[in-house]
Amino acid sequence: METSESIDALIQSDIGVLAIFDPGLLEHRRLERDWWASESNRIAETNRGNAMFIDCRVGGIHRIRIFCEQVPQFMRKSGTHAVISCRTRKLFVAAGELVPSNGLGTDIMINGGLYLSANEGTINVYVLEILPYSLRIDIEATDDAPTNSFIQSPRAFCRDVIR
Repeated sequence: METSESIDALIQSDIGVLAIFDPGLLEHRRLERDWWASESNRIAETNRGNAMFIDCRVGGIHRIRIFCEQVPQFMRKSGTHAVISCRTRKLFVAAGELVPSNGLGTDIMINGGLYLSANEGTINVYVLEILPYSLRIDIEATDDAPTNSFIQSPRAFCRDVIR
């Protein structure tokens, strides 16, 4: 990742799902209508390492703070973790409904979300709900394989942690 500062953003999701992904890795879904509405489709893409879909339980505006540096121990212990691929040197953080679909590719993303510059390779993503509607996301490069083994959607639960 290319910053040691945190990045703050507001992301609105009508379905209560946030997505972190390299847009190029979801292009194969571009022609599928509303594929992201199916939890099994989101789990499949997360397990393949093409994205991380986070179930926030409720729709609305979510405040996110992203850190692109070494992940602190409390995040490794308490955060929900996935390993994803990055091939285009870009990661997009957005509402789950803003992934490529319905005949629209990356052009759908002009409607919201946040682009991050990233190194090509695999990335650890940790997500933790600090307060309701407030998430911390930590991202770092890794040598791990971009595969996961979720059987239900990764969830961002509010946990009592020392920040």
